[in-house]
Formats: sequence, C-alpha cells, structure tokens
Amino acid sequence: MTARPPYQSGAGFTLVETILVVALFAVMMGALAALYLSFGTSTLVQKAMADISFRANRALETLHADVGQAQGVLASHAFDSGTTYFSGVSALVLALPSIDASGTVIAESFDYVAYYLDGASLYRRLDADAASARQPGVVLLANAIETFTFGYDTADFTQVTRVDTVIVSTKVTPRGSARGELHGRSYLRNAI
Repeated sequence: MTARPPYQSGAGFTLVETILVVALFAVMMGALAALYLSFGTSTLVQKAMADISFRANRALETLHADVGQAQGVLASHAFDSGTTYFSGVSALVLALPSIDASGTVIAESFDYVAYYLDGASLYRRLDADAASARQPGVVLLANAIETFTFGYDTADFTQVTRVDTVIVSTKVTPRGSARGELHGRSYLRNAI
C-alpha cells in the first residue's frame, strides 16, 4: 500500500478564493486609478503654477531693472501711440535717461516706459528718444494676470524713491486652478 501525503491540494480554486482574488484586484486597480488621476491633476496644476510664476518673475525683473535706472516716476506721459498713461495703483510711468549704443547716458535726453495691465495681460510700452539705443515698442510681459498693483513711498510722484509691486497670477486648468502672488520692491537709481 502506498502512503498518502499529509496534504494534497485540489485541482483548482474554490469560489471563495476566486471572489477574494477578484475583489483584491478590483481594490488595487481602483487605488491605482485614483493615484493616476491625482498625479495627473497635481502635474497639470504644478505645471500651470510654474508657468505663471516664471512669467510673473520675469516681468518683475524687467520692472526692477527699469526702476533701478529711472530718473523718476512721472504722474503721466503721453506716448507716441497717442495714449496717455497715468502712474497710480494699476500703472507705472518712468523717465529713464537715454543711453547710446555703448550704454553711456545721453545728457538731457529721456526714454519713457509705462507698465500697465490690459485685461489679463501685462505690457511694457517704451518710447525712446531718437538718439537712444533702446528699442521702442510694446512687449507682452505676462498673461493670466489677475491683479497688478503698485505702491509708492510717497504720494508726490516727484519725490518717489521706492516702488512696491504685487503681481497676482491665476491660471485655470481642466483639473484645477493655480494661483501665485509675487511681491517686489525696487528703488530708483538716486534713492538710498
């Protein structure tokens, strides 16, 4: 007579074992799908945040460079386009000494710069003196701008030495929205 092993498995799975395996598989696939969707949402929002932060930061650097070179903040200036811009909470007008091709200041000659928001787009307009090496024109600095505001150290524009800037950017994606706020402080070239 042959000895029988103490345990001998059957030829298949029981119904309970099959149901448990299918249920565990369904739970794991649900968790994996939720993770994938969450990752996709997070990725889109993070990409939007990086985009608006980069553009707002670039705009703030350009503004900082112009304020640092400025002779002064103007209450207003009529640009060659026929538009007059007024410095205030939502716009900034600067007088920059004109420079030649080597970067040398041209005496008694000025270029004029305006920063302003049109809808959700932030622009920089430059009117350059005929002798200046700066290129006149309008440049789109950033879009998806919710608010763009200025603050000054004094209400008298002829006495302004400091310009504070706040840029709030918002971008809506199919999976959520990204919002960023950037603060900057710039000093005019003659300020301490």
